[in-house]
Amino acid sequence: MVNGTSASLCWILLSVCFTVSCEGLLITAEPGDTVTLPCQAPRKNAVQVVVWLRRDLDNPTVCFYRDGKWENIDPSFKDRVQLNNHWVKNGDVSLILKNVTISDTGAYECHVRQRESKRRKRDVHFDDGDLIKPIVYLTVSNAGMLHITAEPGDTVTLPCQAPINTNVQVVEWIRRDLDNPTVCFYQDGKWEINDPSFKDRVQLNNHWVKNGDVSLILKNVTISDTGAYECRVIQRESKRRKRDVHLDDGDLIKPIIYLTVGNSANPDSSMLRIILHLVVFCPYFISTLLMVSLCPCRATERNPSAFMMTSPTREDDEGLDTQYDYVMTDDMTEHHF
Repeated sequence: MVNGTSASLCWILLSVCFTVSCEGLLITAEPGDTVTLPCQAPRKNAVQVVVWLRRDLDNPTVCFYRDGKWENIDPSFKDRVQLNNHWVKNGDVSLILKNVTISDTGAYECHVRQRESKRRKRDVHFDDGDLIKPIVYLTVSNAGMLHITAEPGDTVTLPCQAPINTNVQVVEWIRRDLDNPTVCFYQDGKWEINDPSFKDRVQLNNHWVKNGDVSLILKNVTISDTGAYECRVIQRESKRRKRDVHLDDGDLIKPIIYLTVGNSANPDSSMLRIILHLVVFCPYFISTLLMVSLCPCRATERNPSAFMMTSPTREDDEGLDTQYDYVMTDDMTEHHF
C-alpha cells in the first residue's frame, strides 16, 4: 500500500511544479524569427483595451490597443507586432512579433481591460487585476554567439583576439541597439568614448599591442550593459580620422558576445531561476518518492515519524506558495499612461 505521507508529499511537489510552471512561459528564438507570445483573456466580456509591457525598457509599453486601433509606442516594434486575426471573437490576444532581434529579449506582460471605459489612453492604468498570466520570457540569441553573464558591479572581459601577423591600427567595439552604437574607439594610441555611460569603465588588455588580444574589460557593469557586443579591427595602415574610418563585416572578429547583466535579487530573474530548477528536478523528485512509497520499508514502519521529519509540512508548503506569490507580485506596480 502506498504510504499516506509519501503520497501527500508527491501531490505537494506536483502542485508546486505545475503552479510555478504555469506562472512563467519560456520561449527561445533566433534573430529574424516570428514568434507568438500567448495570452488568452477570459471570454465573459468583450475586450476593450490590450497592452503588452516590457518593464526593463525605458518606455515599458510595447504596444497599446484601443477602439480598434494599435498604437505602437516603441519605434523598435513598429510594423512588427499584430494580434491574432480572430481575437475579437475568442479573446486570444496573443502578440505576434515578427523579425525578432536580440534586443527583443525580455519578460513580456499581457494586460487586458474587459470593462467599458471612456477614459483617454493617458488616464487608463493597469494593475495586477488586469494581468493575464503566464508572463512570457522571450530569449533571442544567435547560435554562433558567446554568452557571458554577470551581476551588477562585476568586472567582465569580452574576449576578442585579432590575428597576430600584422599590427592593429584601429579597434572599435560596438553595440547596435544603442542610439550611438560605438561603445569605444581606438586609433593612434588614443581611446575615444562617446557614450558617457561607458566613461572610465572600459579598457583593453595591457599587452594587446604585442599579442593582438583586444578584449574589452568592462568595469562595474550595470543591467543597462546587457546587449550584443561586436569587436571590429583594422590591421592595415590608415591615416584617416575616425569619422572617415569605415569598419565593415570584413573587420568583424567573431564570435559576437552577448552580455547579460542581471540582479540575483530581481524578482523576475529569481522566478525564472525557480522555474528552470523545478522543470529540471521535479520529475526526479517525484519518481524517487513514488519508488520509495511503493517499496516496503521496515525502518519506516518502525519509525514512521523519521520520514515525516524530513518532509515539508503543510505550513511550509503554504509558506513556499506565499514566498512565490511575493516574488511574482513584488515588481508588479500600477502602470499609468
